[in-house]
Amino acid sequence: MTATDELRRLLDERGVRHYDTPNGTCWGYLEMPLHGRMYTHYAVEVDDLLCVDSHCITPEQAIAATLGRGTCHAVEVPMGIHDDATATVCSACRVAIDELSEMNFCPNCGREVVE
Repeated sequence: MTATDELRRLLDERGVRHYDTPNGTCWGYLEMPLHGRMYTHYAVEVDDLLCVDSHCITPEQAIAATLGRGTCHAVEVPMGIHDDATATVCSACRVAIDELSEMNFCPNCGREVVE
């Protein structure tokens, strides 16, 4: 199954109407007063991956599309240098999180950091 086939299958599962061409798939649209219907998402398969062009999405949708969903926790782990030295890392991807900043999302995996 190609990436385009998988995209179309997922859209069908969710009941999302889409317009398919030999070169790509369009879905989601806005009715524009001067231009008629304008599709807001377009995907073209390139080297077995999808190149997606999206317009008019929320910041939350952008994060979910590129970094994933879910939550993680900031956890303290020993650094191994000194007995009492620790680092704060993401529980999901183990990337260091600066405990001095007030991050709501992990800068690496995009999950929401919860307590």
